Amino acid sequence: MTVTGIGDGWDWVCPFKISGLGHPIHDHVHGIDALQALQLVSCGIRKTLEDKRCPLTWLGDPFWQSGFPTLLSGLGDPELVRRLENLVQKETTRWVASKRRRIMSRKRRSNVRLERTALANRQTTR
Repeated sequence: MTVTGIGDGWDWVCPFKISGLGHPIHDHVHGIDALQALQLVSCGIRKTLEDKRCPLTWLGDPFWQSGFPTLLSGLGDPELVRRLENLVQKETTRWVASKRRRIMSRKRRSNVRLERTALANRQTTR
C-alpha cells in the first residue's frame, strides 16, 4: 500500500487491492494528508466488501469486522461524534455486564451440579 501526494500536495491518495473474490478489486481513497488517507483506507476496504456483500471476518471471526471498524471520528460533526461515542461506550458496558452475569450464572449452576454429584457419591459409598 503506497500513499502518494497528488496535485499541489494538499490531496493524498491511498490505492488498495482486494483479491480472493474471484477477480481483484482495485480502488483508492483520498485524504487531505498521508495520515488521513491511511486512516480512511480501512473505511474504503470495508465499504467495498459490504457493497460486494462479502462476509466480513478477521481470522475467521465475524465479530471483529475484518479488522476494519466503522470510524466515528470521521463524521465531521464533533457533537454527533461525542454522542455516538457515548452510546457505544454505554452499550459496550452493558454488553460486558450481560456477559459477566451469564458466565457467573453458568458457574453457579456448575457448582450446584458438582455439589449434588459429590453428595450423591458420598451417599452411595456409605
